[in-house]
Amino acid sequence: NQTIFEDCSLCWESMSGNNSLLAADCDHRFCLQCLRSYIQNEISEANVLLIECPDRNCKEEIVEEVFEEVLNAEDFARYQQMIFLAEVRQ
Repeated sequence: NQTIFEDCSLCWESMSGNNSLLAADCDHRFCLQCLRSYIQNEISEANVLLIECPDRNCKEEIVEEVFEEVLNAEDFARYQQMIFLAEVRQ
């Protein structure tokens, strides 16, 4: 059981598998803190219908399981409500 260390593509801090997360099906890995901050920022800007991987060269959509993992219950509920409202307005 070997721990693999990588650097977060956003903050460049070293991270291990237990403090990092894949953002999408693209296999880009980020530390939990950076991914949480990125997602919270997108939500605060009301960019909820398509939140892409934070890697600037990637266009993969972040999967919903990631939102559940990095957001607290209140923020996740707010995100879901914002998605519903955005879809209704389309």
